[in-house]
Amino acid sequence: MIDSIPSASPAKTLTEQIEIFRASGHVTLDAVREKFNARLDRMNVILANLGQADGIPQKRVRDIRDMMGVLGNAEMKPAKGRLKDLKTMASICNDLEMTVEHWL
Repeated sequence: MIDSIPSASPAKTLTEQIEIFRASGHVTLDAVREKFNARLDRMNVILANLGQADGIPQKRVRDIRDMMGVLGNAEMKPAKGRLKDLKTMASICNDLEMTVEHWL
């Protein structure tokens, strides 16, 4: 008679894999949050270094107004936790960064 090797329940194995996946997702989301905040912080530093409104070139003032419009018109529903909103946030960040990069 062959000794049978006890096998783990497939459901238990899947549950363990789900928990590993969950932990990985949390780490990923934390990294995305940190990267997002760093991008916004960098733009804020650049904006803070512009000085007073009367010393800002007119083209930059127009750029700033445009960026304010983009931010004001952003249609997101944070409470729903939609992936679509993450894409919107990334797109807006990219647009703002491209504008600010031209100033440097």
